[in-house]
Amino acid sequence: MARTVRAPCPAPSVLAACLLSIGVADGATATSAQQRSEGSARSPQLDITKTVNPNPMTVGAEAEYVITVTNSGDTDAADVVVTDQLDSAVQPGDLPADCSADGRTVTCGGEGTTVPAGESVRFTVPVTTSSDLADGTNIANSATVDSSTPGASGDSTRLVSQARTLTNVAITKDGPATVSPDGTITYTLTTTNQGPSDAVDVTLQDATNGQLTTIESASSVCDSGGLTVTCPLGTPEPGQSEVVTITLRVNPDVPVGTVIPNCAEMYTGTRRTTTEDDRSCVETNVTPTDPTDPPTDPTEPTDHPEKPKPPKPDPGDLPTAPEPTSNDGHLPVTG
Repeated sequence: MARTVRAPCPAPSVLAACLLSIGVADGATATSAQQRSEGSARSPQLDITKTVNPNPMTVGAEAEYVITVTNSGDTDAADVVVTDQLDSAVQPGDLPADCSADGRTVTCGGEGTTVPAGESVRFTVPVTTSSDLADGTNIANSATVDSSTPGASGDSTRLVSQARTLTNVAITKDGPATVSPDGTITYTLTTTNQGPSDAVDVTLQDATNGQLTTIESASSVCDSGGLTVTCPLGTPEPGQSEVVTITLRVNPDVPVGTVIPNCAEMYTGTRRTTTEDDRSCVETNVTPTDPTDPPTDPTEPTDHPEKPKPPKPDPGDLPTAPEPTSNDGHLPVTG
């Protein structure tokens, strides 16, 4: 008869080997333990992982979460359901057919979704981040997976990603091609935040040449002191535009033929996708005033019809002088 030794044994997965090593006499007991160990392994084991693209995420832009569920057990998992809890900084986008949203809670799979043993399924959750997030904001996302199969073990995961701001501020400038000496030039400047993020602390600057022009006026948002017009425009949202006007007067001693260049630039505290659109320039030529142009009365229309001139007479219709008469001495001579 074998000697029975009482000793602690490890988990059921190695219980049978443990009982045999300490000399269990009843072989049926060891066999039963081994059967229980094998039976406990025959169940679905679900694992869940998550990634996001792009990473880091872009403030105000779209991103995509990819959730992968793997069944590492040895039986199929039925009615697999994934619950994805989105961060308050994102909104769900157009979800695929196997997912639905209730607020910021996204549910994928469910009844009829089976994950065979040793295989995986993927769910895609598109989102859009808020455009007013600060650069470096952390965005957390939690997801769980469960199955209706008895004995199936679920799983959960949590992903924290950073979001960075990114934008493109653009400016266009319009002005006249020509100006007369001592005339005025009015520039119209249109600024636009092309997104996707809010553009922080946007400032427009227009540097003038004091030897050629004098600043006469600018939009109320601008400071026109000195030679540079500075216009703080705040934090425009994606798609928001602002229009600014600046009027300069040409100095009276500027000679005809002078070209007056003028450039405006945009600045922002937000990271930019490009700097190619944040500068715009206009050139205006100083041309002479035509001295032959008569002054016009602004109260009268300028398109007066010409008065009709009388037609020239036909030479055949003009009266002819009488033929001279010869004097043979019989006629008196007059005057």
